[in-house]
Amino acid sequence: MKLIFVLFMAGVLSVSVARADIQFDMMNDKVNRLDRELTLLQKRIYQNPETAARLNADRPAESLDDLYTRLEDQNRVISGLTEKLDFLERKTDLLEERLTLVQEDTDVRLKELNDKTGAGTAKPAPTAEKKKPKEVYDAALTLLKQGQYEKAETAFVDFMKKYPSSSLVGNANYWLGETYYARGRYEQAAGIFADGVSKYKKNSKAPDNMLKLGLTLKRLKQTNQSCVAFQNLAAEFPKASQNLKDRAREEAEKLACP
Repeated sequence: MKLIFVLFMAGVLSVSVARADIQFDMMNDKVNRLDRELTLLQKRIYQNPETAARLNADRPAESLDDLYTRLEDQNRVISGLTEKLDFLERKTDLLEERLTLVQEDTDVRLKELNDKTGAGTAKPAPTAEKKKPKEVYDAALTLLKQGQYEKAETAFVDFMKKYPSSSLVGNANYWLGETYYARGRYEQAAGIFADGVSKYKKNSKAPDNMLKLGLTLKRLKQTNQSCVAFQNLAAEFPKASQNLKDRAREEAEKLACP
């Protein structure tokens, strides 16, 4: 029953991510349209008076004060829409991370189910010492899933200090970065994701670190560095999932990376 519930939640989150992406695209189109209108309005205000008179000969008279009022109104609208875009983008990122967590949980449960139903002699249960690092890691991951980001941060830091040679350290480093990203602490998150790319390059989460580093730098308005991360992901990690490569390419296009 738990496995069925996890699969159901994965489906629900997939739909939520798709809806958030559609909302983001619609809002982005609206901002771009308003931005074009704003540019035209600015040209009308600052262009040569004789040219303006010639262009507006067949239009109703419009004072400079009216034009400035319209310009201020457009700026307010665009500012509000930009804030909504930022919110939607962050919401999409968090939904995708929740989906990743659920999918990983599903993979673990399916593997456990296969192990239990597999043929052959049952393997002896792992000793308490061998289970302990995984249990500590899972407990920290559970805190993250529950949105207890500060506690999850502490748990992942403690895990990495206590089990520096564990194969799960690279994963723990990535999720530690997520605890910062979810709270808007982008400078700390960028440092952790950068470590994930350099220190744990062979870890399965390395390409995720690269993508999230790009997203974090984007939040910090460091566009050039963000572009480098997005554009280099596929080359640095050719075995990364197609979803990650597609997301990096889409983000690079949004930033109009050279």
